[in-house]
Amino acid sequence: MSALREKLVDAIRPLLVAGARWGTPRLNLRDIDPVLVLGNQKTGSTAIAELLAQYGDLWATTDLHPLQSSAPQIENDPAFVARLIQRLRYYLRGDLIKENELTVATDALLEALPRARPVFVVRHPVQNVRSILDRLSLPGQPLPFERLGLSGNGWERIVRGHDYGIEAENHITSLAVRWCRTAKIYLRHSERLHLVRYEDFVSDKLGTISSLANQLGIQQKKDIRPFLDVPFQPRGDNRATPPQTFFSEQALDIIHNRCRREMDALDYEPILDSSAE
Repeated sequence: MSALREKLVDAIRPLLVAGARWGTPRLNLRDIDPVLVLGNQKTGSTAIAELLAQYGDLWATTDLHPLQSSAPQIENDPAFVARLIQRLRYYLRGDLIKENELTVATDALLEALPRARPVFVVRHPVQNVRSILDRLSLPGQPLPFERLGLSGNGWERIVRGHDYGIEAENHITSLAVRWCRTAKIYLRHSERLHLVRYEDFVSDKLGTISSLANQLGIQQKKDIRPFLDVPFQPRGDNRATPPQTFFSEQALDIIHNRCRREMDALDYEPILDSSAE
């Protein structure tokens, strides 16, 4: 019965989205100033967005399910992004929007929404790739895509890097290149984007959110201390596994070699194989 209900919801969702759109006035993109939380998948962006929304009592949208389910190829073009925002305006009319899939179009977003307050979340590439693999129960050694058993959903698009036009021989290389592409987006717009490193957030969640809110002009409306340790996403089985154990030596070499320049720019050190120390 549950599976049938899910199929029915999926079937009528486009109708619900269309109805919500037509019932919502068009947005004035030149005047609205939403907080945009961007970055690669599995960087802690959901937790940061949720806590920031709680802190300022903001009307937040985290993850645009209509966008994810329809899986369009998002163009990094201001006119395309403007049309996309209007099409999804029922979901994008709030104070805070977190959607990792929009990161590929950051250039266009900043132009289409000139008053937006953008936040960009980054995480060490080794841990970021591990978290994605853990979410999908994928191995930490490079394998051809046909051996992974990917199901053809939105996550396959992310692992293969289709949204970034990535062509790679295995999933480790693809995800390493993906991390580099997202890091380069931040570095290209570092003067406008408010950077949050996941590692800094974990070491001081309250201080990070308070500082970020101050930078964004958000006044504290709620005490977020009771929510600091709430898991906003499912925890992976290998969350506590050392990277040197989870990844093969070849996989770690791929990630470090592909991401070294961007790691240096973001002040990330390589994670060395403990057996080589």
